[in-house]
Amino acid sequence: MFNIDVLLNILFGLVLCTLIAVVALLVIILVKQIIITVFIEDKENK
Repeated sequence: MFNIDVLLNILFGLVLCTLIAVVALLVIILVKQIIITVFIEDKENK
């Protein structure tokens, strides 16, 4: 039999990992957009 506490801990861990992964993905996308924007502006200014 599974302990409810153990099950909750596993579930909480999975949710936390998913949240961290989503946040990391969003940060990567944002950084990419900023780099692309800065790069394009830098090319246009020269």
